[in-house]
Amino acid sequence: MASDTEDNNQNFELLSFNPFATNDLFSDSNIDPDKNFYDDFNISLFQTNYFTPNEFTKNFDMSCDSFSVLHLNVRSLNKNFKHFKDFFASLKLKFSVICFSETWAEEDISKNSLFQLEGYNLIHQNRKDRKGGGLAIFVDKIFTFKLRED
Repeated sequence: MASDTEDNNQNFELLSFNPFATNDLFSDSNIDPDKNFYDDFNISLFQTNYFTPNEFTKNFDMSCDSFSVLHLNVRSLNKNFKHFKDFFASLKLKFSVICFSETWAEEDISKNSLFQLEGYNLIHQNRKDRKGGGLAIFVDKIFTFKLRED
C-alpha cells in the first residue's frame, strides 16, 4: 500500500511542468538548445538539487525586501502556460520578475486573458522574421518601470 507521501509525489509528477519535455510543434532539433546540450554532455557532472514545491518554498528565503527573478525557457507559451500557472501556484512564492524565453507566440499575448498572472504587468516581444523565439516578462505591479525601445 502506497503512503500519502508517495501518492502526493506521483500526483505531483503528473502535474509538474517539465522544461526538458520535447515539443512536437518543431521537429528541428536545433530549436531545442537545452536538449542538444544535455544530450551531448554528461549532466551527472553537475551537482544539482531538485525540490518539490514544498521543499523549494522551505529552502529559499523570499522575504518582502528581496528582489527575485525566475526564468524559464517555456518552449511554447500556448502549450505550457497553464502548466506553469499550476506549478507557480504550488510554490506559494512571489517573484519580483518572471521571464519566459522561447514563447513561440505569433499574436499580441498582452491582450489575451489566458496569459495573465495576477499581480503582474506583462511585457512581451515576439519574433518577427521567423517561427520560434519570443520573450515575455511579468513584472510585479509594485515596481515602476520604463520600457526601453533599444
